[in-house]
Amino acid sequence: MTLSSRSGSRTPALSSETPAPRAPASRPSADNILARILGIMVFLGGIGLLWYVFQTANGLFNQPAPHVSTVAPAQAAAGNAAAAPSAALEIGRDLTEYLKKLLTLLLMCVAGSLISSAGIRLYFSAGRAHAASQSTDPAA
Repeated sequence: MTLSSRSGSRTPALSSETPAPRAPASRPSADNILARILGIMVFLGGIGLLWYVFQTANGLFNQPAPHVSTVAPAQAAAGNAAAAPSAALEIGRDLTEYLKKLLTLLLMCVAGSLISSAGIRLYFSAGRAHAASQSTDPAA
């Protein structure tokens, strides 16, 4: 017993008709070629931006930790502590700079991804527009 007989429905028979022959493929128009080239260039620009982000992030993460100078307890007792900035203040500044760089890299990464996807969409939409023009205009 087959699945179709259990459900009580019959599968429709395939048509023996052959599809109409397609017209020979015509050459893409200059607009489609230009749109495809532009799509590839936008895609490669986005990939280049992503490459730059990853190279910058790699350099940022491979940097040694910044040196924080601390005031010796003897200097603090003598009253020289006011002349040098606090270690906590320096750590806070360095951490703020580091977070700014990370957020900038994150923003650039998102922008690179969006630019690349826009390039891909532009490239493939030019191909679909060419295919659609062929299917609707058999004389072309």
